Amino acid sequence: MTSSNSKYLSSFQLWIQQIGIWPSQFFIFLISVLIIIPLSLGLLCVTSFVIQTINSTPTDLTWSRLLGEQLALWITPLVEGTRFESSIPLSFQREWFTIIFLIVAFVYGFLNFYNEYLIRHLGEKLAKKLRSEIAEKYLSLNYQSAKKVDAGLLSSMVGEDIRETQQTFTRLVSSIIKDGLTTLILLIWLVILDVQLFTLFVTVLIPAGIVLRVTSKTLKKLSRQGLQFESELLSGILERMRGWQTIQVHKAIPYEIIKFNKINDKIYHIWRRATRAKTLGSPLVEWLGTIAGAFIIIAAMRKISDGSLDSNIFINFMLTVALLSDKINRMSSQLNSTRKGTDALHRIKLFLSDQTLESSNHLIEKKEEALNFKIDSVQIKNLTIANHPARPLVEDINVSLKKGSLLVVIGQSGAGKSTFIRTFLGIQTIYQGKILINNTDISEEYYKKIASKICFIPQDPFIFSGSIFENVIYPKKISEPSAQEISEIKKALSLSLLEKDVFSDVSGLSGGEKQRLMFARIFYNQPDLIIIDEGTSALDNANEIKIIENLKTHVQNAITIVIAHRPAIKEYATDILDFSPTKTSQANKAFSDPSVTKELI
Repeated sequence: MTSSNSKYLSSFQLWIQQIGIWPSQFFIFLISVLIIIPLSLGLLCVTSFVIQTINSTPTDLTWSRLLGEQLALWITPLVEGTRFESSIPLSFQREWFTIIFLIVAFVYGFLNFYNEYLIRHLGEKLAKKLRSEIAEKYLSLNYQSAKKVDAGLLSSMVGEDIRETQQTFTRLVSSIIKDGLTTLILLIWLVILDVQLFTLFVTVLIPAGIVLRVTSKTLKKLSRQGLQFESELLSGILERMRGWQTIQVHKAIPYEIIKFNKINDKIYHIWRRATRAKTLGSPLVEWLGTIAGAFIIIAAMRKISDGSLDSNIFINFMLTVALLSDKINRMSSQLNSTRKGTDALHRIKLFLSDQTLESSNHLIEKKEEALNFKIDSVQIKNLTIANHPARPLVEDINVSLKKGSLLVVIGQSGAGKSTFIRTFLGIQTIYQGKILINNTDISEEYYKKIASKICFIPQDPFIFSGSIFENVIYPKKISEPSAQEISEIKKALSLSLLEKDVFSDVSGLSGGEKQRLMFARIFYNQPDLIIIDEGTSALDNANEIKIIENLKTHVQNAITIVIAHRPAIKEYATDILDFSPTKTSQANKAFSDPSVTKELI
């Protein structure tokens, strides 16, 4: 079952799907649970025997006293012909009881620890898997699909939703498999100990189960309503924060307070009803449980007095009931708190299976590229760029660039400069025309081949947490840099006018320093193709000119395309592309008539 149809799965099926991801580890978990159950029953039997023996004289222990009449019938054939055929001798109890008890307790405790560790470990593995799937899905999207994804939703999925999913997964596995299976075995054990007491116990506790079910459904319904109203209230507060000046100007404060209090009252009444339901439910269940215990004690006393029930079996029965009640309460508590995690997992799976988000196939394995590969030329022929098919931004762009060329793209905001860069880099689909690199039409496969020969500086510098060293060598990964590599990075930092320690952290860098760090990446990698999308906006004129001069001097064979508003960069341009409405056709003509280029400069 794939994630593509996960949105059609019920909550139960969705979680079962996650549990089935690691079948071998869940099989080990299940085996350990199956071992724990008889150990826990053994500890119950021994504990009940110890409690009963404290107030009496130690003697040989018969199997019927220890395990009940029904189970004793199964045990007797197994020990027939041995010293344990009819009972466990007192001498054996004195010599081996302590050792056996300690061994059983140790194994039981170790397996409990292992189960908890394995459950949490699998929960963390699921969280890691989902985070990787979300990252791969998002990073493989094309430009238009990536724009559709809300940044807040994505960060919420990777953070809070993953955390809720992991916690709910842990609770569900513990409840459904461990506690659920243990509860079933304990119920069977109660039947084995005494059928009549079990029937009385179940009959009296059925109303308690009904109360728990009704209370649970009511609380879930009220919780959803409360969260909905709280979300509405929060949205309203944010809207009022954005419109504070308008509210003040129109003197609409009383009106806004009335609207706020209306929703606030709804929240108050919702949670008051939830509090009543919870407050009423818990004492009622406890009261029914007390009645059940009283009836069981009365019935047991009568059976003990007439000799049809051993007091040791009754103590065993009551200890099992206490353990069973603890398991049921834990299951009820955990299952009632899974709603939020289930909704979080549904959101994640819906995002992963969203067919409206188209992939650009970035995650296809890269082919090994030749070390001597060079980008020698760029040609743009009759290119039309557009963000919407019905509204082209610039038409009929013709450019021819060779090694050492510096193309400056200018124009007013919204004219299409960034769209041109995205189209050139293959991020956005070509509306019309051709882009050729080394006389080859660009494609996803071709860009993967030449990716290591390109350096791109966006409007907002892409600087990630870590050291300056790691950011400069990106996307390479060097664990133990050599002295030569460190020297090269220091030179790159010097050429980008960034006087920082190579291994210092990037936190605290200013906007201008971050842009210089992006240029250091260029000086270090020595690319054949450099794309700068307003990457000098945070630099002053002097530093901007100095860095451009360093580019012309130290990366002189690269083809450089720069988007800039400042006129100073145009002095270093070999070609200019002006996207102003009145200049577009003239700028395109410049590439075939050098005199026009000089005139534009």
